[in-house]
Amino acid sequence: MATNFPTSADDATTVGGDSLPAAGTALSDSTAGHPSHSDLHENVGDAVQAVEAKVGTGSSTPAANTVLTGTGSGTSGWATVSTAMIGDDQVTQAKIADDAVGADQLAASAVVTASIVDDQVTQAKIGPGAVGTTELGSDAVNGDKIADDAIAAEHLATDSVTADAIAANAVDTAEIKNDAVTADKIADNAVGNDQLIASPTFTNITGTLLTNAQTNITSVGTLDDLTVTGVIDANGVVKIIDGSASTPALTFDSDENTGIYSAGADKIGFSTGGSLHASLDGNFNVFGTDVSYTAADPIEGTGDDAEWALSFLTYYLRRNSSLAASKENITDDLGTHLTADMVDSVVPKMWNRKAHPGYPEIGPLADDMDAISPFLVNRGTDAEGDPVLTGINKTAYLSLLVLAVKDLRTQVADLTTRLQALEG
Repeated sequence: MATNFPTSADDATTVGGDSLPAAGTALSDSTAGHPSHSDLHENVGDAVQAVEAKVGTGSSTPAANTVLTGTGSGTSGWATVSTAMIGDDQVTQAKIADDAVGADQLAASAVVTASIVDDQVTQAKIGPGAVGTTELGSDAVNGDKIADDAIAAEHLATDSVTADAIAANAVDTAEIKNDAVTADKIADNAVGNDQLIASPTFTNITGTLLTNAQTNITSVGTLDDLTVTGVIDANGVVKIIDGSASTPALTFDSDENTGIYSAGADKIGFSTGGSLHASLDGNFNVFGTDVSYTAADPIEGTGDDAEWALSFLTYYLRRNSSLAASKENITDDLGTHLTADMVDSVVPKMWNRKAHPGYPEIGPLADDMDAISPFLVNRGTDAEGDPVLTGINKTAYLSLLVLAVKDLRTQVADLTTRLQALEG
């Protein structure tokens, strides 16, 4: 017998006695030294007892898909295969047929991470709805385990991803790759004030991404810097900081201390090089290095003539008219303020302006005219309000010349009368 039984049952001579029966010998033939019929039955019984002693005995009945198991106590039985019957690493992929292991064949917690080879769990092996939150361990699913575009709207239940499902600060720049969030992944009106942090920083907003078609931006908090490469078309009020002469509110990238700012209540300032050089507050004021100029609206005075006046070191243009309607306290009694003989003190001189060397001019100086009569000059005020000379009062100067000519005519007439008397 080719069995794994004890040697006493493996020996053919034991079954057949001391001599082997020839082929075709009947069991009842006890001639030629063959074993008797009863000896054969006895030897077969001995072999059966040896087998029972080897595997044990039991009373269970065999059933489909069961195996004969030993208990270690001299008995055996038919049973299904349990976890305890399978040694570590005894079940391999080669021993499992396709689709042989399903949910019904796995005990709770039977499959752990260490039991799954890399890349063995694919979409084709997971049925719809097979994996829920109870089947996933903490941190089991991360970016490396999710293919591009694997999570789409049809894979997410309505409202399945909410603020409660995302831990505080769970998603930050480290979890979002550059250019991962694009326009085609954000629904219209998906990002509102509630989705923006206070004082956000926006970068890389180019082209026509922000247009009227995408509604209006009503508030974005405080922007430290905003770079716009195109045209800003604002249909509402645009508010900016007040700024200063050294740091204007509206300035230039290559010249940041030149621009426009609020110079005070109802006053716009224009600065260059960090200093105020012009302002607009009902009048337009230009501030030079030494003096300033103001174009007032309306221009002071009346008439068609115009002249510059100085007030607190600021020049402004005023009209000068000879119409009596624009004057009061009119009198022809000049007293000693302006007399004909003052013309004798007028000394025309030659000079050139400092700003125009080499171009000589002739005329009296205001300083000399002021010494003759204070009415012959114009005065303004410096920055402190103190009076300063600004030039010759041409109307008074002309009046002095008129007085001198009239005095000459009177004297000529008197001399003519006397001469005629002498000749007559």
